[in-house]
Amino acid sequence: MNLKKFVSSLLIIFLILATGCSKQVFLDESNTKLLNYDFKLSDLKNIDKSLSNQKYSYSTNIDNKYVAVINYQFKKASIKQYLIKNDGIVDLTINKDSSFIISLPANTTITCTWNIKNSINKGVIKFESRSWIEIPLPKSKKGSAGDNYDRQNFYFRAIQSGSEKIVMRYEHQTIKNNEFFEITFNIIIE
Repeated sequence: MNLKKFVSSLLIIFLILATGCSKQVFLDESNTKLLNYDFKLSDLKNIDKSLSNQKYSYSTNIDNKYVAVINYQFKKASIKQYLIKNDGIVDLTINKDSSFIISLPANTTITCTWNIKNSINKGVIKFESRSWIEIPLPKSKKGSAGDNYDRQNFYFRAIQSGSEKIVMRYEHQTIKNNEFFEITFNIIIE
């Protein structure tokens, strides 16, 4: 009987070590799998903390970025992730009177940041704020120099039906050059 418990314990330990304990990061080397799911968002005052505990897909290919869009209303949230190439376009449909977050991978160890590059003035959506959230490294990546899975979040509110475009660019904060990553979000509010 003790041998069975011992073998079961070893099997559980092996499974934990093999799969890792981190729930936050999903490395997608093959670029074929996206994480899309629903979750509760009950404490809006600590929304960044809740978002830092969610699962995000990442690509190690510098020409691709996983963008997460979190739509929330009445304490219910859903996350949908998109694999985007530079100059890519994301078409979004958002419910009126809801809020949404565009969450973008952003390495805090370099001097690049995401910025909104166009004016949002149609009165369809309202930009409310932005923040950085820390995402813990997966156990398999701990101690790796330069690895960073942090995210930059942009918070919006859907005000009225219509359409709006948001152009976002990941660029160096101080050096002006033609090296950047740009994404266009075409948003329809229903």
